[in-house]
Amino acid sequence: MKKFLPTFLFFAIAITTSIALLAAGDSGMHKGAIYGQVFDAKSGKPVSSAFVRSEDGMMGISDAEGRFVIEGDFAPLKSFTLTCYASGYPDSSKTVETDGDGRVQADFRLGYRDMMHFQIDWKVANTYGSVSSIAFSPDGRTLASGNYQLPAHPDYPIPPHQESTVKIFDVKTSREISTLVGHHDWVWCVAFSPDGRTLASGSYDSSIRIWDVETGRTIRNLLGHSDVVEGLAFSPDGMTLVSCSRDATLMIWNAETGNAIKTLKGHSGGIESVAFSPDSQTLASGGHDSTIRIWDAETGEEIRTLLGHSGAVMSVAFSSDGQIVASGSTDSMVKIWDAETGREIKTFVGHSGIVKSVAFSPDGYKVVSGSYDSTVKLWDIQTCQEIQTLEDDCDRIESVAFSPNGLALASGNICGNIILWRVA
Repeated sequence: MKKFLPTFLFFAIAITTSIALLAAGDSGMHKGAIYGQVFDAKSGKPVSSAFVRSEDGMMGISDAEGRFVIEGDFAPLKSFTLTCYASGYPDSSKTVETDGDGRVQADFRLGYRDMMHFQIDWKVANTYGSVSSIAFSPDGRTLASGNYQLPAHPDYPIPPHQESTVKIFDVKTSREISTLVGHHDWVWCVAFSPDGRTLASGSYDSSIRIWDVETGRTIRNLLGHSDVVEGLAFSPDGMTLVSCSRDATLMIWNAETGNAIKTLKGHSGGIESVAFSPDSQTLASGGHDSTIRIWDAETGEEIRTLLGHSGAVMSVAFSSDGQIVASGSTDSMVKIWDAETGREIKTFVGHSGIVKSVAFSPDGYKVVSGSYDSTVKLWDIQTCQEIQTLEDDCDRIESVAFSPNGLALASGNICGNIILWRVA
């Protein structure tokens, strides 16, 4: 038995005696190949360089469903058995039939997608308001939330500043680590810097605050928008911060100095969401004008406009390879787009309310969406299928996010609750 052992993962091929004898004694080696993509069993992420090799090819997993793709010439065999053993997965084996000439083209499923089943790990209630936005730190150890307060009952006054805070929680224990106070109105969006040392927040007070995560102090206050700051995103290289606002503009800021670099105009209404591509070169924005716009982050020029939603675009996100964009809208749809061409690739139908937030899994194979129909849905990009629906006891999901390792996701709702869901 031949083995290849990347971290947390091993695969082995068990072949019937007849095929083993053929490999050892036949002068004509197999002409085909057993090949595919391998996934790390612990994180679920693809390992592009990890394969099990033999003289007649290689074996692996080809896609997010955990399918083996087998092609080759195995004459004179009529069938053989292929078995996979992978740490963290159920053992899988299948007898593969060849055609009359010994050729094979088949696949079988390891059960990868079945393993990605989420259940509630913890739930924390925000006593003083609603959760508008959530974001994991780059190391996945903490979770930040932006909070706002709907009109309170006169018998239950709100403590000073609690209607406009940023809270940071320990992901493992759900313990609240700190509360950041400084905004003068609702906090509507939060984003961690790539190094996790600073956190940005945008508010109804039209300002952006940059916080020192360790001390909880405001480092700088960015002023430039004339209306609510709806969305924020740091460039993956950490050099810039982009913000979007109901004033129909995007602003690009120097992340180190806080100086405004550019103002981008093109949307005909307020802008709800903005995202950076993984290479920091491109921006995507979604707005009330039902469009998604793609921008050159360096020049500020609009590259293309994506049309297809019939309602306001509430959320946009780039995949980890930057090739596709996901969007959620008031039309209850989740759409997938080709980032390079602007072509609409797929539409996920299943929500019955506004889709307020979307996010990609780190491996790029799944999208999570949160809606005003009380549900969080997980979608498979390749098969266009709904994988799982997570039900909340609150009617409006405001924000969703995947953890950096893809093994947990979080949702925040208007009822003030944050739920952490982990792979079961």
